[in-house]
Amino acid sequence: MIKLNADIGKNHTQGTFIKRINRFVAEVEVNGKRYHAHLHDSGRLGELLIPGKPIMLIPHKSPKTDFKVIAIHRDGYGWILLNSGMHRRIIEAILRQKLVEEFREIEEFRAEYKVGSHRIDFLLTFKDYQALMEVKGCTLFEGKTCLFPDAPTKRGADHVKLLAQHTPSFLTFLVCHQDIETVKPNCKEDAIFCKNLKEAVKAGVKPIAVKISYHGGHVYYAGKAHVEIP
Repeated sequence: MIKLNADIGKNHTQGTFIKRINRFVAEVEVNGKRYHAHLHDSGRLGELLIPGKPIMLIPHKSPKTDFKVIAIHRDGYGWILLNSGMHRRIIEAILRQKLVEEFREIEEFRAEYKVGSHRIDFLLTFKDYQALMEVKGCTLFEGKTCLFPDAPTKRGADHVKLLAQHTPSFLTFLVCHQDIETVKPNCKEDAIFCKNLKEAVKAGVKPIAVKISYHGGHVYYAGKAHVEIP
């Protein structure tokens, strides 16, 4: 694995997950005291947010929270990065460090590129062309398979449809564990996303899955996974 030069905060502190208060706030315990922590991921996360599990946090003082959630420990997997607010920084590091074959010839990239009323994560500039890239973080695992999304995502379905209208383009799945081998669309959970993805691939959108690993307060690039389109 290769260490990524991505800023994911300092003073990583281990605590215990107690409960989810709402979509964006979790109750945690650190050194015997209870606190509120900001939860950046709004998905269901039922297989991850289990009371009593170890959780990794960084300080985050605000009127409502004292920490931000960075990662959580899942039996059989270990630490799983759980902060979608870090995804852009991580992908930027992967691009700068030229770790993925498809992106090694990029001359420059722009984040948060506006296309109509939408913002796409990146505009990539190659020598002879430009390409859009949208990034989707993946934390729902079954064995060595990752499924996306874990809940219906109209925004995600719209983004995939938009990519299909601007080919060549990339849909990059950021898989938050190093042991995953395959990424699949979760068609049972979101049939619209699945349909749009199939059509997008036929139109020229290239799906890519890159894997990362979190430990010791750092994130590491762990190679690629296979993307399987049904």
